[in-house]
Amino acid sequence: MECETEITKKSKIAKVVFSKRADAERAFSSSGKYNAFGPSLLTYEIKYLPSAPQVS
Repeated sequence: MECETEITKKSKIAKVVFSKRADAERAFSSSGKYNAFGPSLLTYEIKYLPSAPQVS
């Protein structure tokens, strides 16, 4: 599931945040197939952020 999407048209950057790593990897693996953000976005990158600590 997608949590957040941010598109900066001037710099041609789209940032999509996923809450689950598996969802992000699935979307990333097919990112070039569908041109979801238009034909001008040419590179795709995936970044892994540290998990938030669990509060008990």
